Amino acid sequence: MLRKVALKNTKLATTSVVFLLNLFENLS
Repeated sequence: MLRKVALKNTKLATTSVVFLLNLFENLS
């Protein structure tokens, strides 16, 4: 169970980072 939660959190974090990077590139 913990492993599943960690995987979900990692996926969420990765998505957030990618989203922020795209946003930053669009602004610059």
